[in-house]
Amino acid sequence: MLVYYILLITAFFSLILASIFVLPNKDRKASTLFLATYYILISISSFQIFVLENNLISKVPWFYGWPLLLFILIPTVVVSYFISSLELPIKKWYPLYVLLFIPSLLALFDTLQWFLMGQLQRNAIILSVVENSNIRFDICYGLISLKTHYLIRNIISVVVMAFLFPKILSNLKNRSKDVIASTYNKWLLSFWILVTLKFLIWTLWSVLGYIDVNFVTIFFKTHAHYIISFFAIVTLAIGLVPFYFPSILYNHPITWKEKNKSIHNKLIIEDKKKTHITGDRYVFNKTKMKVKLEEVEKLKLYLSPNFDSAQLAINLQIPAHQLSYLLNEYFKMSFSEYRNNLRMAHAVKLIENGYLVKNTTEGLATECGFASRSSFSKNFKKKAGISLSDYCKLSIGS
Repeated sequence: MLVYYILLITAFFSLILASIFVLPNKDRKASTLFLATYYILISISSFQIFVLENNLISKVPWFYGWPLLLFILIPTVVVSYFISSLELPIKKWYPLYVLLFIPSLLALFDTLQWFLMGQLQRNAIILSVVENSNIRFDICYGLISLKTHYLIRNIISVVVMAFLFPKILSNLKNRSKDVIASTYNKWLLSFWILVTLKFLIWTLWSVLGYIDVNFVTIFFKTHAHYIISFFAIVTLAIGLVPFYFPSILYNHPITWKEKNKSIHNKLIIEDKKKTHITGDRYVFNKTKMKVKLEEVEKLKLYLSPNFDSAQLAINLQIPAHQLSYLLNEYFKMSFSEYRNNLRMAHAVKLIENGYLVKNTTEGLATECGFASRSSFSKNFKKKAGISLSDYCKLSIGS
């Protein structure tokens, strides 16, 4: 079915997201690592469903059994992400972790049982799954069957996500005037909705699988493909939604705890005026960007003939497509203007220090990062308002 290829695409996107989230960045928070872990688990989960439903498990039998423990841990990782992101006191949320520990403990025991059973028994189970992938939910190789594992996990997950919802709404209302926090909270709300929706679909699937009533069984069998399709679409949305919030991918917006509303509002005003460069979906820390730009200028990276927007973006640790926005917002100029201004300033210093007394104009152009004398002369006149030769005469005359 086409729906399972959607899950394969989701596995691919989730792996890309996890890779982005674990990229070295001193601004990363613990919440980002939880998010990376979640997308790794989603990637493995989606890929395993694709393998099972396409009867490919016989080619990769090692991919059966052990992922159960990883999938049961998904709710714990999600809850940890939200608690870390919302800066909630973890001690107050211990009961939720205790609740989540129940399915994790059961999954750990059954996973150990899977590895402890003989190879022949494992092969027999895998063979039965190859013949009919749907019976895998009824197989029990430990304390409980797979469908019982998922039913317990999903019910507890929905309950836990419901407990988190008021905190997300409260955070959204308290920081609605702060541009950076607003972007972050919209992402958190979107992520919460999609993840909770996925848990609800899993719960519905698990419950229907348990009800042994004729009309329910008939309904389940005739409408199962709709449930699976909806599940696949929601899973794909989870894999794509971070791309709608580019700032989430590259620099988790900084959150803080407000002691009172007056202090919070004061911080908002100061941040808007002095600290942040903001757009509809791009969020930058102005102070940090300025420091990084100063480092680039200090190292004189712009003097390299290969210095381009991609290299500058790497040094600033932002995606290349956001660089032009940053320069226009902060410097009111394009990348070419920014680079040429730095090169011209360097050229003027060299001229004033007598560089052209012993060197040619071609040498000066090369020293300043230009590929040719003509390109250098053209940009010099554009910046200085007079030709290089006239500038040199005025410099000597003065």
